[in-house]
Amino acid sequence: MKTVNVLWGSSYSLESGINLDEELTILPFAEETDFCQVVDDEESTKRIKKPLVFADLLDEDEVERKVLLSKPTCFLIVGKPSVGKRTLGKSLAQAWNSVLVEPHQLIQENIDANTEIGKQFQECLFRGESIYEELIINLMLDKLRSPEVAHRGYVLCEFPCLSENYLKIPEQIQLIKSIDLKPDFIINIKCPDYDLCERVSGQRQDPLTGKVYQQEQWNPDKGDVDKAKAKPEEEETEEEEESVEELEEAEVSDVDPGLVARLVRRPEDLRTTIEKHVALYKDKMLRLLEDYMADHDQQNLIELDGNNKPHELFASVMYKLEFLGLQPAAPVQPLYEEEEEEIPEEIDDDDLFRSVAAMKRIAPGYRWRRSKWGRACPVSLFEGNYILGKLQFAAGYLDKMYFLSSEETLKKFITNPRPYLLPPQPRPPCKVAILGPKSTGKTTLCKLLAQKYDAKVLDMFELLEPLRQKLKFDHIERVRAEALQSALVTVRENLAKTMLEEAQAEFERQAAQAVKLESVTIAEEDEESGDESKDTDAVKYNVQSSDDVPKVPFDIEAVKQQLKIPEVTEDHPNIKEIVNKAVQNAMQDDLQLPMNDYMDTLLKSMSEILEEQKVKNPDHLVAGGWVLDNFPETLDQCRVMIELGFAPDNIFMLHNAVDDGKFLLNRLYNLNKDLIEIKMIHRLKEAEEKNKRDREAMLAAGAENPQTEVKGENEADEEMKELAQSKSDVEIYEAQTSAETDQTASDQQTTIKPEPTIELEHSPVSETQIEPEPEITLPVVPEGGYPESPEMDHYRKIVSDYIHSFSAIEVVLSTTVYKMLEIAEKTPDALLKEAVEIMEKPFKYYGWELSGADLDEEEEDAEVFAEEAEEEAEEEEEENEEEEEENEDLAQRKNRQMGESKHYCPVALKEKTVLYPGDQDCGAKYREKYYYFFHPTARDEFLKNPEEYINANEPLKFVECLQELLFPKTKKKVGPEYDDEPTEEELVEIATIAALEKGEPAENIEIENEKPEEEEVEYTAEEEAMKAYLLEDEQLPSEILDNLIPKWWNEEPFKSTGFVLDGFPTTSEEVQYLIKNSLFPDASIFIKVEESNVINWILPSKLEKWREKRRQKLKRKNKIKELKKKIKDEKIERRRQELLAERAEKKKENEAFEQASNESEATDEEDEENIEEILADEFSVGEEEEDEEDEEEEDAIERMKTEIGEKYEADHDRIEILRDQLRESLIPCIVIDGKRKPHIVHYKLNQKVEPLVINRDSLFEKCFPVNIRLVHKILANSYKLLSSFGLWDVVELSKGTSIQPILDMHQNVFPVIHRKYVYYFVTKENRNKFMANPFKYISQTKPRPVIPIKIAILGPPKSGKSTVARRFVSEFGILRISAGEAVRTILATQKKTELAIHILKHLQKGLVVPDEFVIKCIELKLMDVICNTRGFVLDGYPVTRQQINLMNNCKIIPVKIIELQADIKEILKRGLIDSKSPDRTYPLHDSSQILTVRNSSYTHEISAIWKYYQVEHQNWHIIYALHSKWWVWEKVLEIVKSSVKQIELYLERIQEGKAACIIGLCITPKELKSRYGAFQQYCPVSLQLRGELVDCSIDPSLEFAAEFRGYYYKMASKEALDMFLDNPEAFVPPIASKSLPTSEMLPKRLTAAGVKARFPKQAEFMGYCPVTFVDGKLRYEALVPGVIDNAAEYRNRIYFFQDEEQLEKFMRLPDKYWDLTLPNKLPPVKDPVLPTSLPMLGYMEQGAALSIIKALTAVGCLKPKYPFLSVKKSALLYVFYHLKAYNPNSFDYVKKKYRKKLEQYEEHCELIRYLGSKMTRKYKEPKDRPIDFDHKLQKFLSLKNLDPTVTGVP
Repeated sequence: MKTVNVLWGSSYSLESGINLDEELTILPFAEETDFCQVVDDEESTKRIKKPLVFADLLDEDEVERKVLLSKPTCFLIVGKPSVGKRTLGKSLAQAWNSVLVEPHQLIQENIDANTEIGKQFQECLFRGESIYEELIINLMLDKLRSPEVAHRGYVLCEFPCLSENYLKIPEQIQLIKSIDLKPDFIINIKCPDYDLCERVSGQRQDPLTGKVYQQEQWNPDKGDVDKAKAKPEEEETEEEEESVEELEEAEVSDVDPGLVARLVRRPEDLRTTIEKHVALYKDKMLRLLEDYMADHDQQNLIELDGNNKPHELFASVMYKLEFLGLQPAAPVQPLYEEEEEEIPEEIDDDDLFRSVAAMKRIAPGYRWRRSKWGRACPVSLFEGNYILGKLQFAAGYLDKMYFLSSEETLKKFITNPRPYLLPPQPRPPCKVAILGPKSTGKTTLCKLLAQKYDAKVLDMFELLEPLRQKLKFDHIERVRAEALQSALVTVRENLAKTMLEEAQAEFERQAAQAVKLESVTIAEEDEESGDESKDTDAVKYNVQSSDDVPKVPFDIEAVKQQLKIPEVTEDHPNIKEIVNKAVQNAMQDDLQLPMNDYMDTLLKSMSEILEEQKVKNPDHLVAGGWVLDNFPETLDQCRVMIELGFAPDNIFMLHNAVDDGKFLLNRLYNLNKDLIEIKMIHRLKEAEEKNKRDREAMLAAGAENPQTEVKGENEADEEMKELAQSKSDVEIYEAQTSAETDQTASDQQTTIKPEPTIELEHSPVSETQIEPEPEITLPVVPEGGYPESPEMDHYRKIVSDYIHSFSAIEVVLSTTVYKMLEIAEKTPDALLKEAVEIMEKPFKYYGWELSGADLDEEEEDAEVFAEEAEEEAEEEEEENEEEEEENEDLAQRKNRQMGESKHYCPVALKEKTVLYPGDQDCGAKYREKYYYFFHPTARDEFLKNPEEYINANEPLKFVECLQELLFPKTKKKVGPEYDDEPTEEELVEIATIAALEKGEPAENIEIENEKPEEEEVEYTAEEEAMKAYLLEDEQLPSEILDNLIPKWWNEEPFKSTGFVLDGFPTTSEEVQYLIKNSLFPDASIFIKVEESNVINWILPSKLEKWREKRRQKLKRKNKIKELKKKIKDEKIERRRQELLAERAEKKKENEAFEQASNESEATDEEDEENIEEILADEFSVGEEEEDEEDEEEEDAIERMKTEIGEKYEADHDRIEILRDQLRESLIPCIVIDGKRKPHIVHYKLNQKVEPLVINRDSLFEKCFPVNIRLVHKILANSYKLLSSFGLWDVVELSKGTSIQPILDMHQNVFPVIHRKYVYYFVTKENRNKFMANPFKYISQTKPRPVIPIKIAILGPPKSGKSTVARRFVSEFGILRISAGEAVRTILATQKKTELAIHILKHLQKGLVVPDEFVIKCIELKLMDVICNTRGFVLDGYPVTRQQINLMNNCKIIPVKIIELQADIKEILKRGLIDSKSPDRTYPLHDSSQILTVRNSSYTHEISAIWKYYQVEHQNWHIIYALHSKWWVWEKVLEIVKSSVKQIELYLERIQEGKAACIIGLCITPKELKSRYGAFQQYCPVSLQLRGELVDCSIDPSLEFAAEFRGYYYKMASKEALDMFLDNPEAFVPPIASKSLPTSEMLPKRLTAAGVKARFPKQAEFMGYCPVTFVDGKLRYEALVPGVIDNAAEYRNRIYFFQDEEQLEKFMRLPDKYWDLTLPNKLPPVKDPVLPTSLPMLGYMEQGAALSIIKALTAVGCLKPKYPFLSVKKSALLYVFYHLKAYNPNSFDYVKKKYRKKLEQYEEHCELIRYLGSKMTRKYKEPKDRPIDFDHKLQKFLSLKNLDPTVTGVP
């Protein structure tokens, strides 16, 4: 998101030196550079800010998914029999919402539920038999695999069990390891055998209730009585007797005597029984459990003291879980209660959601939210059925409400809601039917949907085809059989009839012939009666042909008997013809399958789909997963499917209603184009032939009847005209189509030649007259169209009939979504997308307009909030009045859950990338969050698809941008302020100077010095407008603004980096332009100043400019005067010379007339006077006029003030108008007081702009501070979740804090809700910082696991141990443990335990408690949950070597041991001060004598303790306690923090599989050696890189040691360690190329004793050093004898070396030096001289000279002077301490001790020099002295009369 700020103010305000925040983008502009140029893609990519990586998920759906996939917390409780595992398990399961898996609990549950296995249990118990162990274990395993355990987790108790009848104990443990949900926490309850047996043996049970009572409950005085019996010799004091009596009276009074009388003792509570069970547990199970717990994550191992009360154990476990930031499984809460007001069943969904949201809500303002499922039942949907849920089965989970469809589904959902809510749910079950007319794309859409939802297409046509074929086959066979039988009868009858007719015809023929003969005879006899004969013949004929009166009788029956009818079979042609005809007719019959066949086939297909799902996912069978292709086809089929219960959830009807179905008809035409064109050609041929026949008929008729012919010709002409007209219409249509499609007519036309016509037999037209038939041309079909011909009517009818048949389908489908999908101009993918949107629409969130109901809910919540606020403690202080006024409206809505864009319009943010504040009256809600919009249209766009809208710098100066555009042509900046050109008067003066300097006449100045003509520049219209804007403030046209302004919002780099726009807008029109184009700035900044301030800022510069101009003007005038005077003098001189020359000539002419000298002298004087007069007359005309008066400075100041004031007034009025316009447009206006100093203005500006710039990443984030009580409610119901930071204060964590601060979960904690998570803070300041920019803090990495602090603080008495320990307790909440307090705690809380009894015996005898008992007390104290979570500090323990051994036996090893050292003088001094403390209430053993003894004892023991821990664990740190307690605390804290960080880093790297440094982990040398890697103690880095064998065992430190893959490796240096940590695989097998040689091939160091032990083996190389010889290039001079103390053995050979350095070289590279040959010439052997044979001086020189020289050098450099001692004695003491401190033969501890004394001696010697430099003659008040002056002066004075040689401590 970019930063867009607009700066306004007086045009002079920026000159005050105000600089914008460094975070604002700097956009420098260079000359002739297009500052608006869009950077290329690569540069744009560089500017893109890297996305933040957050520790917590921000997406709400992802958070929900993470919760659903999270593993529930599981617990395993182990311990001795009857230690209290079941009691703790019940409490923990109830508090943590887990399932208790415990044998007794499961048995009782099954018996109460009356299950089958419960009945078996009850029968076994009634028979007095034990329940089989196999049944119990299987029951527990079934419970562990149950859905409720998968959701809530479990608490497993009493397993593994001691019985091994079914499974051995190792098998039981292996069974725990193999279960899917493995235990996260193992709780081990420890209890001593004696205490456990005592407690169990005292238990009694009430036979009526089954409740078990402890001895303290039913017989509270039993313990005291037994105690008195155990020690009869001891008498109690009177006070003890009274206290016991009071306790007995108080406890006995609460016990019911009747209850005590009926209590019984169970057999398992007998002491012998429990002792037997405990022994069996320790013998068989304890070791196995310890091994199992050792492999478990130790941070999740909780050890408890079984002697504590059950509620104390439970509190410890809950504290541990709370400290780790864990949260129990989210419970499912039924929301409906019968007491609720009845809600009608037909209620609207929105009203239902509002009603249910308020049921059992967590708190005001935290209503249940709507889910993606809406009203759909999640369980039914998971099973593949879309069923709407019911109000009475509503449930709340996390922060959402769900509606279940039945009691059974509600029970399933409550048991485990996770599988029903996990993605891809909610998902349509895919029960879809695709309907539509032919060729609408049904099959394609079916396949796409099936592929989308992994479903199967059910094409009913294909599925029913076998049935349909069978039905058709049966029908044809039936028709064939019936036709065959009928045909046989028919053919026989026909054949018989034919034969009979033939016989009858033959008979009649014979009879007719006989009659004919008779007739001929009669005719001959009577020839005259011709007519009669004819009539007679006719009669005869009639008689003969008559059946009624046959002339000759014909016996049919006789003939039939005589006929021999041939046999008729199936092969008879007539029979075949009849049968085939019947079969053909049967094949054309439309057969309909019965409805049962349809449904049976559908059910069978669905069953097959279900079987396939069983194979793919047997655990999750889902109904549905099918897509019906064009089924159901009728409304009856729809009704039957609904009745049978498998109606589709969605039916899509594909249709084409646009343009009267043009798209579909075009598709049908294209698919059937050939057939349609054939039909069209056939129709046109028939029409043509008909017309031709009509014409021929008309011609024929015209030949017979001319009138008719004329008439026929007229009709034919009309028909021809009509035909021609139709052809012309077709041609016009073709031409139009051709123009539209840009194709040639020839390509569009389809020409088909007609078939040859058959010539008529009786045609009146001859063959030569028949013309060839013309070609038939089809009409052109436009692209995307179809022919408007009768051939398309068939397809229109098919489509209309199909649509009409399903017109009432919506009435039948009441529970099915029926949608009509338009197919016009849509691809299959587009149809798929539309169908998927419809199917998934019920499972998507939707938004709604902000209504009155929403406001009423908000008001209701606000009232409750107000009531709670009144009950809370003091409110925060109010902010200043200005901030209250600005934030008053926001404060009223502070509890609103704003959306992703906060109060800005999300539509403007998405489309325009601008921050436009939305109108609160134009709001909407989406996912229960508020969104504001700048216009209702934007709100409508948002509600259509909400998901689309939610997911060091110089100011950019508008005027400067215009200047940059004009500069290439103007070559200068344009504007009045840049108009520095000289005035006309100044130009004249400059020209005059130039002319005068050239010696030109001044008269021609105006002509000759005119301005040179400038080169004309042609400006475009846009440039002219910009120039006018700059010069005359004219308005810029919108075209220019379009080219300049929008790119800053829409193009890179401004779009990504943001900008600050200075000087725009400046007018109302420009503001309107921004608003019209939706170019909204984030904020507008106005710098408010007064007129006087502006004058004070501007006037000095203007006045200085005026003064400079006046100086330049005076300078020019003076120069002009000088030049003019010079020219005038030159002219006068030249004239004088001319006049003198003229007079000289005249004088020569007049010499002849001169007579006397007197007259001539007088004449010369007169001539000189005349010349001066002439010159005066000639040059008097050129006198300059007097100069005009210049403007005085006072007048100029007044004029400038007036101009500035007028400009200020104009700008002020203009800015006020702009400010009002911007406020009306809801653009934030920030007003900054510019009157103050620049740094103050800068600070105020940063404060205002900070949310937009510094906190810009969190600009849209909103946090809600809440109280701790509300947080507990929210977290308990999982309405919100605990963040990944747990109880960490993320602000403190960002500062690098490694130790978690204390959080009191009941008070003094400040929680905040951000999105779905809760964060805790220790201070309000931290909370406010987080709320200002939450992204800054949640983008840091998750905190490492909290490492408890485990330290011990040792030191002499009064060294400050307890002070430091208590400081740790107060700062970090760890537990302080001292030996005395641990013993007192056991005596106070567990006084009846065996340990307390033994301790009390020693105390009563006046003995010291043995260390064995003290260690047990400390061990019990360390089992406190605080020690396991935050840590502990051992105060003053251990102090002896024996105590260390006991601690090691108990595995108590402090990670750091800090020794506070103090000398005896400081100890006594502190003891004296403490004895005078007024806080002391009773005397303590801290007298000087006791302190001295204690210090002496400590000093005696501490060396052994230091040696052990330093050698074994290297965890000893020394801090000098002489400094202040703050200094000591900082040093100790630094050590502890460093240790915690090191351990955290180690654990983190090891968990990631990386190498980690092991320094500070208290690893012993034995453990180190046992876990050495392949290179043992040798550095793997040196070996692999340089081939050197660097033995790191010389240095016992683990500073350069690391662990990788469970093995330890030691490196030679820090660089080698870093290389190993970066890439450990390269230095260890199998990648490492070099391996460590075998032990025989490794060099070994030898001591002198070791060399002697190998006698008679001699040193190789004759004892010479091989290293010096090789390094000396095998020269003679390099042969140096070795020393026996520097010896090594390699390859069974012994070598001596000159010194340690040469020995080290050989140990690293033995192969380089081992195999050498001595030269022939050897140096002479030097006999050693014993030091004891030397004189004293020589002996001293050889023995102690070096140490003495160093000591004398040091004393010479320091020149010590000890207070109150002489210089000589001071120097001698210094030499003494120096020799002791640096004695090479002393032990390290002795040297350290004397070095410390030497340092103290130097400090005391430095006191004289310090006091001499700081002390003055005059007295100074204590406050004026240096801080440590008094302290050092007091120390100086305390050294008086103290002899260092006597006390031993300087």
